[in-house]
Amino acid sequence: MAKNTIEKIFGANVYVDGDDFIGRANEVTLPNVNINMSDHQPLGYFSSVRLFNGVENMELSVVWSSVVPEVFKRGPNQSLNLAIRAAQQVYQDGVLSEVQPIVVFAKGRVLNKEFGNITGSDGGTRTTSFVVDYIRLTVNGEEIYEIDILNRILRFAGVDIFASTRSALGLD
Repeated sequence: MAKNTIEKIFGANVYVDGDDFIGRANEVTLPNVNINMSDHQPLGYFSSVRLFNGVENMELSVVWSSVVPEVFKRGPNQSLNLAIRAAQQVYQDGVLSEVQPIVVFAKGRVLNKEFGNITGSDGGTRTTSFVVDYIRLTVNGEEIYEIDILNRILRFAGVDIFASTRSALGLD
């Protein structure tokens, strides 16, 4: 009989430039990885073909439980390193069998600062959005993807899509 597997994220932490921000973030929205395709219609084809053309710009946002000076004082030309670590619980037939780390490393710049409302009881929330130039996602030590726009690296499950392009351009 096949085992019933349930995976659930339980707990997370945010690090900014290596500093631990546990308890200071309420939520992280990771960037969507949207593939760009362009239409190409060579002579002799009766229709265009959609060809891979890279990825769209990426944004990441963090909802903070307070004003975080280490982030909010950053200007648009100052980069920062973000790390998001989460614990993914794996249940087999309803019994916790292991906890796997989910790790996201991102590098970017502050794009938007929403200072939010200040309320009496819950303190309100503040949101910071970041433009992302680099991101790497691993689950249980396995690389899911790595995108490094400035260094022309686009890797999914270990396959580097631009390796031959970098080589042809003499960038290796």
